[in-house]
Amino acid sequence: MKITGSQVIELQVKPFRKHQLTHLMDVWGKSEKHLKFLENGDLNIERVTSKTTISPEPKRLTGRFSSIVKCYLDTYCTCLDDEDFVFCWLTVKGSRPAGYRQTPMSGMTIDRIYQRAHEVLLESGDIVISGDGHRDVWSGHSSRVGALQDGYHAGLSLTQLIQLGDWKSNEMVLRYLRGLDNDKSPNVLLQKK
Repeated sequence: MKITGSQVIELQVKPFRKHQLTHLMDVWGKSEKHLKFLENGDLNIERVTSKTTISPEPKRLTGRFSSIVKCYLDTYCTCLDDEDFVFCWLTVKGSRPAGYRQTPMSGMTIDRIYQRAHEVLLESGDIVISGDGHRDVWSGHSSRVGALQDGYHAGLSLTQLIQLGDWKSNEMVLRYLRGLDNDKSPNVLLQKK
């Protein structure tokens, strides 16, 4: 929340967009575990649960998005047992002792990873949205907002946008779209048609 005078403004999560993930793969990118690589290189992620449902549909990653996960698995996950988490709890220095591997990565750790990514792109000159309506840095939730906004810009329908985030209604979709730049807002786009 941000208080300005007598008004309380709910700050929106800063979006982490596809072009920023692609840039990070360039910067950072030089097990079975519910993950299945297909013959074409795509990755199917079988999800046990999600933020909004206990029986989510699988998600698929393609191209560079699947290859970055494969690189992570090859680099960090070859020693994991079947009961270990792919994204497990880490020490402050980033190691994963055997005793930590059966505990999922904490939300605070995920937020720190996103904050680090935000700093890397900010230093490299990538435009990172800043505004009164956004928080200062990315958080673990930024990918949900960014993916939704990318889907909107790609022309996905409201139904497809709802599916993208596993939402049950359009309420969150509309809330996350409110952070778009004014020249990309729905009312401006509608006027151009």
